Amino acid sequence: GLSMGAGVTISRYFGAGDYGHVSKAIHTDVMLGLLSGTVLTVVGVLLTPTFLRWMGTAPEVLPDAIAYFRYYFIGVLAVVMYNMCKSIMNALGDSKRPLYYLIISSLTNIVLDLLFIVHLMKKGTIYQLKPKELRIDGEMLGQIVRYGLPSGVQNSVIGFANVIVQSNINSFGKVAMAAYGAYSKLEGFAFLPVTSFTMALTTFVGQNLGAGQYKR
Repeated sequence: GLSMGAGVTISRYFGAGDYGHVSKAIHTDVMLGLLSGTVLTVVGVLLTPTFLRWMGTAPEVLPDAIAYFRYYFIGVLAVVMYNMCKSIMNALGDSKRPLYYLIISSLTNIVLDLLFIVHLMKKGTIYQLKPKELRIDGEMLGQIVRYGLPSGVQNSVIGFANVIVQSNINSFGKVAMAAYGAYSKLEGFAFLPVTSFTMALTTFVGQNLGAGQYKR
């Protein structure tokens, strides 16, 4: 939700040609991603056993489940930063480079963040990332939260509903848990086209709003 809010904010300023505010929004976006990703990582790693016990995970799979989810949470910062950086590129009308980076990351997952950082720090571009300018700008944060909060709440409601369903399925044992996990992966593919078109539409509308091209 926050990455979508950042995309809307950046695309509107980019469409308006206000590159000063584009830079502020980008640096706020990246700083927000670093902070939130770090918090999620720490909380997730520490509370993984508690979460799984709340969900009624079967005792025989609990040790492996804890190990799996802790590895997952250790990588949350990378996932958050990918989404934040992708929102920046999409907001500026570049949807191809994030795709190339994701393809490469499937083979070399560990260097994904480095690729984004190297590209964003390229000199002479309006989206150049300067470490010394990484800070939370109040105005930009307000806009990012305002645009992104509804999407974040919506996705959270869906997420909590899935947790409740998963908790009920866990009571049927590890075979049912594995089956539901396989189904969830397939369901994810079904939602990808909708999510992708939504991101493209958000960027298109945001840039044209900023440029005053209301008919477009």
